[in-house]
Amino acid sequence: MIQKFSRLTRLVLENSMNQLVLFENDWKALQLYIDLSKCGMLINSWLNIMVQGHILDQNYLIPPMIIQPFVENAIIHGLRNKADGNGILNLSASLRNGYIIVEVKDNGIGRVKAAALKANNPFKKNL
Repeated sequence: MIQKFSRLTRLVLENSMNQLVLFENDWKALQLYIDLSKCGMLINSWLNIMVQGHILDQNYLIPPMIIQPFVENAIIHGLRNKADGNGILNLSASLRNGYIIVEVKDNGIGRVKAAALKANNPFKKNL
């Protein structure tokens, strides 16, 4: 786990130095983030990742860390709070009409329930 955290930290630092990064590098960082999140939450989540192979083989550029906040929200606010702990996160990337389309889907508790839990949390963070 420490090795994954180290690799993730290195990738994030390298990627943050550029306005655009290779999709492949950002995707690797995202997968490490997901792996570490699963370890830390101790939940039984299923992860389905589908990416068109030629996207990773080409030099497509994207802004760094643009996908990660969406995945983070799905994990922290949706999957982490599932009562049964059996979350599903579907992550896919495909190329359509010259654009990389990334879809993040989960079976979490939903935005309304997550907001209610946050509002009732006595340890709210004020950032």
